[in-house]
Amino acid sequence: MDRYPKVTLVLMGAKFDGTIKKLPKERLEFHQWIHTEAYPYKAAILDCDISLIPLVDNGFNRCKSSIKWVEQSALGIPSITSHVSPYKEVATETNGIFIENNLKEAWVKGISMLIEDPVLRGKIGGEAYRTVLKHFDINTQWVKWESAYRSLL
Repeated sequence: MDRYPKVTLVLMGAKFDGTIKKLPKERLEFHQWIHTEAYPYKAAILDCDISLIPLVDNGFNRCKSSIKWVEQSALGIPSITSHVSPYKEVATETNGIFIENNLKEAWVKGISMLIEDPVLRGKIGGEAYRTVLKHFDINTQWVKWESAYRSLL
């Protein structure tokens, strides 16, 4: 935020004051948890340019889904994400920036790249969107769900 004075950090959900106490308050935007049915609309209305999805590599986090990346990608928002499960399973060279070992320098580099290059943001966001349509859209994936349910019956 020091390097990019026009950047606003938008947080949604839990707010951890200790992690943001040194950031300029006038450039922070916080949104409380909202009902699940309203979440997609709220996420779209925020109209964010970049999504940050940091995740520590541990047993608990490896059991999570890639839903945050899927949600942001469905909106065409490029993400910078830790290269850990569940996100490394959706990672390609073109649908996001995936940070190995959560190195601070790599996070700064990835964030800087997307802030400075709107064309790259568009390319990554577009490819992420296409990945979601191909692999996560109910209109194309329902057959897998039907097959799974039929195998259980």
